[in-house]
Amino acid sequence: MACNQNCYTVSNQAIDNIITSASLIIVSALNAWTDAYLGLIQGLCFAFLLFAIICQCRQDDVRPKLLKRICLLYCNMELRRLFIPDDYSATSIFTNILLAMAIAVLMIALYDDSDAAKNTDLQLMLNSLLYLYSNTMDFSFEYGTFKITTCAFGMCAFFTSSKPPENKILGFIWNLLIIINTNLLSTGIVSMIQSPFIELEFLEILTAVCILRLLLPSMESYLAYLAALQLATLIPGMPTVFFCAILWINILPLSSQRWIGEMCCTYIIASITASIIRNDQIFGMIPVLVLTHYIDYIIETNK
Repeated sequence: MACNQNCYTVSNQAIDNIITSASLIIVSALNAWTDAYLGLIQGLCFAFLLFAIICQCRQDDVRPKLLKRICLLYCNMELRRLFIPDDYSATSIFTNILLAMAIAVLMIALYDDSDAAKNTDLQLMLNSLLYLYSNTMDFSFEYGTFKITTCAFGMCAFFTSSKPPENKILGFIWNLLIIINTNLLSTGIVSMIQSPFIELEFLEILTAVCILRLLLPSMESYLAYLAALQLATLIPGMPTVFFCAILWINILPLSSQRWIGEMCCTYIIASITASIIRNDQIFGMIPVLVLTHYIDYIIETNK
């Protein structure tokens, strides 16, 4: 019985991670559509208006958690562009982190600590925000890929061996630093291994995840998300193959099934979204958004 309960919990965590990844991918697609068809201010006003409408929905009928999360992330991306024209540079890193902290403080202040369901929703929103800011330091590779990757490895080892703070705000900053360093370490390792063959690059990405998830077990879901995006860029247009991989995932060891399943699901969502954007069919995002929203709702109601 305990084993079944544990498996159910792990399955829910995996689905939550997939929903978080889907939120980021959908927000990126909406941001690209805003750049193409709307101005910055118009897009920001539209996001705030939609967020206000969703907050007025009856929460006991269909809890629009995913939609609120997407609106919040979208507003955050637009605010970054409004206040930080050059997102990824040494001059903007301090402002970027301050903006992330301000939004995290606002969310923590708005949520009630006594409600377990709201606490879960808050944690998912904070995790989505962490994913959004994980590439804040990518500009640093200009100063040397090996040096930055080595420094990121040392910082990850330090965070892994240290005890995280209990305070929610300090905990958010702690997790933000961990995920930034994880992104640097993973990206640096993959970029340092240059291969002329796509097949070898595919194996290198998977190998990097296998090794790094042992070093950083708490970052396993983010590493799977990052690998899925890298694979979507390396070998686009193969969601059918990854769907078949999900069907045959039971032949893999139990320790690998979760992160490979998350990676395959994220790849499929990223491929579908990229195809919609490439074909200039932004309204095709609506079925994807609705489907993802109701999957999130069904999982929440059955927890």
